[in-house]
Amino acid sequence: MASVIYFGPLKNITNCNAESFEVTSFKELKMLIEQKYGQEVEELFKYCAFWKNGDEFSGDEISADDEIEILPPVSGG
Repeated sequence: MASVIYFGPLKNITNCNAESFEVTSFKELKMLIEQKYGQEVEELFKYCAFWKNGDEFSGDEISADDEIEILPPVSGG
């Protein structure tokens, strides 16, 4: 199962730091997470960076041993 690690407000929305999903594609993973957590996550995903195994993720394939990090935008001043 692929591991997903949440950061920032995503940890608050999901009430967890990480969880695992049985998926083979990034599209499928996003759909499952959006279905599980709703509109708030779907909107936030538009602005998130997605990393796979420590590298910026631009493909679609996910393996069972992959770690996906979802990083919401950072703000500050």
